Amino acid sequence: MRTAQTTVFPIAYAKYEITNEQAMRSAAEKAIDDLRMDVVDNRDSVHSSAALAFRRQQFLLMGAV
Repeated sequence: MRTAQTTVFPIAYAKYEITNEQAMRSAAEKAIDDLRMDVVDNRDSVHSSAALAFRRQQFLLMGAV
């Protein structure tokens, strides 16, 4: 799992500039894509064999208490 990372978006200027618009769009797309990848990674880890082995171990430990 990745560590938390802060994304700083560019400040909008009063006058419209195409380069600032493109920078803002690419920064927003990257931030959304990073969030999507984190969600996919978390979803996949719940269904992976490692997660199943961890659940089995928890179940066995519950019976030992």
